[in-house]
Amino acid sequence: MAASTALRGVRVLECTHFISGPRCGQLLADHGAEVIKIEPPSGDPARKSPPMRSGWSLYFAAHNRRKESVSVDLKQDGGRLILRRLIEWADVLITNYTPGASERLGLDFRAASQVNPRIVVVRISAFGLSGTDRNLPGFDGTVQARSGFAHMVGPEDRPPTVTSVPVLDFLGAVEGAYGALLGLHQRDQTGQGTEVDVSMMDAASTVLGYLYAEVIDNGKDPKRTGSRAPYALTGAYQSLDGFLYIAPIGYPAWKALSEFVGHPEWAAEGAAYLDADARLRDRAIIEDAIERWTEQLTNAQVMDACEGAGIPCGVIKSVKDVVADPLLAQRHMIQPVELGTSGKTVPMPGAEIKIGAGGEQAARPEDDHPVVPDLGADTEAVLGRLGFSAGQIAQWRSDRVIFEPDSSVR
Repeated sequence: MAASTALRGVRVLECTHFISGPRCGQLLADHGAEVIKIEPPSGDPARKSPPMRSGWSLYFAAHNRRKESVSVDLKQDGGRLILRRLIEWADVLITNYTPGASERLGLDFRAASQVNPRIVVVRISAFGLSGTDRNLPGFDGTVQARSGFAHMVGPEDRPPTVTSVPVLDFLGAVEGAYGALLGLHQRDQTGQGTEVDVSMMDAASTVLGYLYAEVIDNGKDPKRTGSRAPYALTGAYQSLDGFLYIAPIGYPAWKALSEFVGHPEWAAEGAAYLDADARLRDRAIIEDAIERWTEQLTNAQVMDACEGAGIPCGVIKSVKDVVADPLLAQRHMIQPVELGTSGKTVPMPGAEIKIGAGGEQAARPEDDHPVVPDLGADTEAVLGRLGFSAGQIAQWRSDRVIFEPDSSVR
């Protein structure tokens, strides 16, 4: 499925690595923004991150489609001149380097706005640009640990769990893209660029918001509850062939489930369990009855019963099961992505935001097969568009300020 054109005309300079920054740039590219990714001579370190296919990192390919790659040494005078010209060209600059590194490279708002007063600089970092920890490096797992996120994941009787899925990197990317759009809208009103400070720690706090408030209110540390919501009778239950998550929220769903598990009196007029707090107090009794019902049925049988009665329910699927689910294809969430000039493609998730009537996005025929660029694949073309002469480009290549496209570093 082709990308939308909602951001056509928006120019994005991306100086990022790993996930949060590249993902932020891809979110904008998927909707028509022109994204140029600057990479050091060795490339974004994610290019070497497993899993690999045909020499390509699927980890890198998942976050870097629809971009142009420029490989340049920003520590040399020529590299700094190229960066200056790109900052003049850009509407948005995205970086997720640690604050100190961004300043040294001239990627902070103070330096960038001196070159281009209208630029919006999106700074994604672990702990933000203010506060005592502003200069500390951090990755998704360390922020999960420090924010309390990991403390709330997993069963109560097991250690805290840092999820293997980098949820805070992804949330930081989404908030970075959101921040870029806010900055552009403000620029339209004021004529001036701005700095957008995106902290993954801040993002985690929004996820845990009511738990923070609860601690401040009563001083008690919330406990992990596994698959259960702490304040609602929801949970995961075993069936004959797997597990399901059942959430009997609201009276109609509670009444139907009570009948299924053989206790219609639980939902009768005047019953104690009509009160949600009473159900939570006797959670163990109710959950035992629910599982004695589900363990006699298959996932399909439980789903048929719950869906027919309006009870929110979902089979807990493996990743392999989900990939085979026709819903992904129906929602255009699996599409081929070309791996540079290798002639190979890999399936990747499509754009998650659908724009247009019925969710159908405006087609851009040239993007029917989005490309993940080889390292430096677009260096010469981009520099030519910026007005540098062929002789200057050749000299920089000779001086190793810029580098030949390198398909061996993928």
